[in-house]
Amino acid sequence: MLTEPKILIGSFGYDFYRIVGGVGVAIIVAREIMVCFLRMMAATKGLVLAAENVGKIKTFVTDISIVLLLLATKITALYAIGAILFVISVVLTIYSGVYYVIKNKGVFK
Repeated sequence: MLTEPKILIGSFGYDFYRIVGGVGVAIIVAREIMVCFLRMMAATKGLVLAAENVGKIKTFVTDISIVLLLLATKITALYAIGAILFVISVVLTIYSGVYYVIKNKGVFK
């Protein structure tokens, strides 16, 4: 679905955008698993790790991009906006994951 509109295919080809979309999803899932693991480690030490604002923004942007990409199957004009928001959500995912680990590095001790 992420690769259907031909406007973004350009010279890279169909498979390039399928791979990029898959890598983006893998990054998002890996960050969520990492945060869950970090929270479980903290819980074993009696700590509670609060959600950060950057993580909340990431979730909001990710949710909006998913909705737009799902609607793009009916309204193709939404695809470009959804794809841009998806890229932004992947960047926010990486940033918030690194920020969360650095801020809570004391859990690893």
